[in-house]
Amino acid sequence: MTTEETKNLCSASLSTAGLGSPPKTDVKRFMAVASKPHAQIAGDLADAIKAEIYKHSGVPLALVIGVLRIVEKDLLDDA
Repeated sequence: MTTEETKNLCSASLSTAGLGSPPKTDVKRFMAVASKPHAQIAGDLADAIKAEIYKHSGVPLALVIGVLRIVEKDLLDDA
């Protein structure tokens, strides 16, 4: 078998195995259109947390801060 025949055989094998050059397709480019910046996400999250805390208006501030510390530790442990 000649070198040229070997190249043709290898090329044919790769093409049938799906390993040859990929077919030309129309490549679609994706981009985020309606994403929020991190500052806005942080502000929204802070507002939601404060709203939840204000629902429990009779709770001492020290207890609220303690609970937030416990949640902080749990989040760090999970990460």
